[in-house]
Amino acid sequence: MNVINRVETMGGPNVYKGVGRRIDLPRAAEREAKDRDTREPADSKLNLKIKVLLIGMTGTGKSELINSLLERPAAKTNAFTEATKCISVRKGRMHGIQFEFIDTPGLQAAANKQAENRALLKGIRAAYRWHKPNYVLWVDRLDAVRPSLGDLSLLGLVNEALGAKLWTETMVVLTHAHAAKAMLGPGYNQYSRQRRNIVVQLIKQAAGSAQLRNPVFVADCHPLCPNNSFGQLVIRHNFMHINLACSCATLCLWWTATPRAPLAALGSPSS
Repeated sequence: MNVINRVETMGGPNVYKGVGRRIDLPRAAEREAKDRDTREPADSKLNLKIKVLLIGMTGTGKSELINSLLERPAAKTNAFTEATKCISVRKGRMHGIQFEFIDTPGLQAAANKQAENRALLKGIRAAYRWHKPNYVLWVDRLDAVRPSLGDLSLLGLVNEALGAKLWTETMVVLTHAHAAKAMLGPGYNQYSRQRRNIVVQLIKQAAGSAQLRNPVFVADCHPLCPNNSFGQLVIRHNFMHINLACSCATLCLWWTATPRAPLAALGSPSS
C-alpha cells in the first residue's frame, strides 16, 4: 500500500482515474492480485532480480543458509573450520523471485585477528562495489556466547571498510536457533529477544546511528535439525524464506517509488 500511495503522490491525483471518478487504489490492487492468482501458477516467475551479499563471522552458517533458501542439498561443513575460502556467487529462484547470493569468507571476533579481517574485508568491499547488492545479510549465531566488545570491534571494521550506508541495506539473520532452544529450554524466548536486541544495538553503535532498525530473522538450516511429525523442521526456516522474499520484493518496489526508503519501514519480523 505504501508503494501504491507513493506512486499516486508522485504522479498526481489524475494518474489513476476512471470515467468521472477516482479509482480506489487498494481495491484495484487487490482485484489485480486475485486475477493474477487465478491466471498464473503459484510458482510463476516474477520479473524481479535481487542481489544479496552475506557477511558474518566464521562458523555462523552463511553457505548453509544460502543452500537452505535455494532449497539445495546441505553442504558438508565443520563448525570449527571455515567452509568458504573465497567469494562466490550462487543464483536461484525463491518464491518466483530470481536471487543472486554473494557468499563471503567468515570474519573473526578475536582481537588478534584484525589483520586477517582487514584483508578479507578488502575483498568483500571489492565484491560489494562490483555486484552492487540490493541487500546485505549480517549472519550470526543465535546461540553465540562471546563478549559483545569483540562483536562491536568487528562491526566497526566492517563499517570502516564498507561505509555506514551498508547498514541501511542490512537485515540480520541469527542461525542455529534449534541449538539455542535445546540449550535454554523454557528460557529460550527471553534469550532470543535479548540476543536480537543486543545485535541490533551493536550495529547502531558501529554505524553511529540510533535511527537504524534492522529487521531480524531467526532460523536453523542445519541438516541435523530435528523434524516434527509432519516432516517439518522444528525451527521453521520456511517462514524466514517467505519473510525474506516478501521483504526484499516489497523494498525493491518501494525503492522504485521512493529511492531511499528505509529498512525500518519493514519492522522486525517475529520469529
